[in-house]
Amino acid sequence: MEVNFQSELEAILVSSTARLGSNPDELVQNVMRRFFAEAVGFEEGVTRGEAALTRGDFLSHDQVGERLQRFL
Repeated sequence: MEVNFQSELEAILVSSTARLGSNPDELVQNVMRRFFAEAVGFEEGVTRGEAALTRGDFLSHDQVGERLQRFL
C-alpha cells in the first residue's frame, strides 16, 4: 500500500523520524496500529455503555454527585 502525504506533512514526518531514530514507514505503521486499537476500544466501550443503559445499570446525575462527594 502506498500513502501520499502533502509535502509539508511529509517533511514533518521525515524530520521527526530522523530525530527519533526511526523511519517514516515504521512510525506510520505504529501510529495506525495504535489508532485502530484505540478506535476498537472506544467502540467496545460504547457498546458496553449502551448495554448497561438498556439494562438500567447506570447512575443518575445526583447519584454521581453523591459518590464524588464521598471520595472528596
